[in-house]
Amino acid sequence: MMYRFSIVVILACVLLPSAVVADTTSAPPPADKTGQGAQAVPQTTLELPPGSDSARIPFKIVGSSIVVRVKVGYRDMDFAFDSGAGTTILNEDMFKQMVDTPGSTFALTTVKIGDVTLNDVTVYPSPILQRYEAADTAIVGLIGGDLMKNAVVRIDYDSDTIEVTKPSAFNPPANAVSVPMMANARVPIVSATIGNVTGDKFVIDTGAWSVVVFHQFAAEHPELFTKNNEFKGEGVRTKPICGTIVNTPYQESSVQVGDAASVPNWLVLLTPESSCFNRPLDGLIGYDYLRFFVVTIDMPRSRVYLELLKKYSEISPILKSA
Repeated sequence: MMYRFSIVVILACVLLPSAVVADTTSAPPPADKTGQGAQAVPQTTLELPPGSDSARIPFKIVGSSIVVRVKVGYRDMDFAFDSGAGTTILNEDMFKQMVDTPGSTFALTTVKIGDVTLNDVTVYPSPILQRYEAADTAIVGLIGGDLMKNAVVRIDYDSDTIEVTKPSAFNPPANAVSVPMMANARVPIVSATIGNVTGDKFVIDTGAWSVVVFHQFAAEHPELFTKNNEFKGEGVRTKPICGTIVNTPYQESSVQVGDAASVPNWLVLLTPESSCFNRPLDGLIGYDYLRFFVVTIDMPRSRVYLELLKKYSEISPILKSA
């Protein structure tokens, strides 16, 4: 069977004024948003309210992004919590206004997210600026790794909250599936199964819209991507930090992370060989899959926990347990 499919995802960009204060110096920027290639910098530290082992951060879903209100220096702004971002990045024009030294390639500053404070955060400039006029939101930065490496992060797509817990106070959720994560990685990398093929280098990426398969993985498993399950049309245009990509959509028999619930008859996006995703990874597990779960990322112990939301656990066969 052949399908026709056409969708375009385009992120419009505008410039916003900003002024924040930070200590600056000069160092090479990270190679990509996952943090590969980033230079060693001072250790970021986490502060929670006095006497508390955890704190909750409200968020809103805009498009497919988890949007949180943050304060960088003394300026409030909208960031996306992006578990695929190994470093913290800020719109380059706003970055230029926050630094004292022209030409600086990173800045050290304090970032506050609700009751959570991160000290000595290394912020890198980026062209990121995603504007959603209907939601009165402009995403001007990403934060992920600097929070996850210092705490256990629980993302509840049902209550629209992120719970941040000190690693020493965390107890694994009783009803969740535990998925091992690649040790010493800047982002959560786990095994996932597309159809009947498993790869061990998929990123749990709250910043991705869908399940994305990189061309290297597809080249090794051409049986997953044939004319019979390809959606015909203009493809899906996405614009990550590294540039615009036109992806080819395919319908696969199922998608599953570790031993968590699998989703049958699911759409995945295949990046072209010429895309800017040239890292040795298999793909991304994005919002379209993650939204069925409470997702807990325990970077200190190299674990991801996926707890199927109750409202979905009762609607078999839409979801099925492993």
